[in-house]
Amino acid sequence: MNTDVAMIDDVPTRFDAIPPKIRRSAIAGSTRRYLGARNNDTIPWPDYTSSHDNELGLGEHMQGIQRIKQHLIVTGGVKTGIRKSQFIIIKMGSQSALQPWSLPKYGYPYKKPDERDCIVKVIDVDRSLWHAGGIQAVGDVVAIPVYGSDKKKPGSEVRFFNFDNPESPKELTGITLVKPDIESKAIAMTRTPDNYYVLMVWDDQVLDFHRSKTTVITEGFSETPVRLRKSEVIGGFQPGGGGQSGTGTYQSLNFGWQPGTKKKPLPRSMVRT
Repeated sequence: MNTDVAMIDDVPTRFDAIPPKIRRSAIAGSTRRYLGARNNDTIPWPDYTSSHDNELGLGEHMQGIQRIKQHLIVTGGVKTGIRKSQFIIIKMGSQSALQPWSLPKYGYPYKKPDERDCIVKVIDVDRSLWHAGGIQAVGDVVAIPVYGSDKKKPGSEVRFFNFDNPESPKELTGITLVKPDIESKAIAMTRTPDNYYVLMVWDDQVLDFHRSKTTVITEGFSETPVRLRKSEVIGGFQPGGGGQSGTGTYQSLNFGWQPGTKKKPLPRSMVRT
């Protein structure tokens, strides 16, 4: 597993250079870029559709995404029928396993992807905690937050999987982080320069930080978090948000490392939808 920590000079400036989100109504200047993949009936109808057979898909969506070599690891939550949180594994066979990706040769018509780009597997995570949120990969380990709407099973969990073989991941048992008082909607994870893991859990109102007990992730994380409320975050949060309602919910989180961060304040917003 890669234990290196990548440093970025002047994180706020680099962060501000990311193109802003462009609404559908924008005509010019769009930064939208697409990659397509074939389903080949791996995801059964009508899951993740807006059809009447799927109750218009209300509350059901894909959220987190990470890349491991040639594979995209996507999280999804099925709410209609048999509820379940899932990993959706996509192999982008037309893309490099090691180099950065660009638009595929088929360009903008992403609805006609290369035959090598396809969904290869769907893996159920939990039948009660059906909502799978924003995820993070550190090396071959992927952390996934899940929660549900069953009053008999309140709260949420963060689970950990080994994706050494992306098409056959294995759950790291015994280290599930239980969050009884919040809904874990998205997480970020990184390794510190001394090789400990740091996990951040977001639930729309608070940010919980957990540190691994040792440098070995299978020994788990501290159960008691360091908690920050939204009002305590330096720089605040961007307005608006994802979804039709623009609720300000953040779908994915990432850590940015900067040399000398402790000595340099971060005045600008460090959270983006």
